[in-house]
Amino acid sequence: MGNDNDDWEGVVDKGEFDKRLEHQDQDRKAKQ
Repeated sequence: MGNDNDDWEGVVDKGEFDKRLEHQDQDRKAKQ
């Protein structure tokens, strides 16, 4: 799990995770 955490932090640092999360949220709202 240590490696997973490293990946997560790397993604969050780039801001990619936030963008992905935002996109998913918008998708969910659009489908409702």
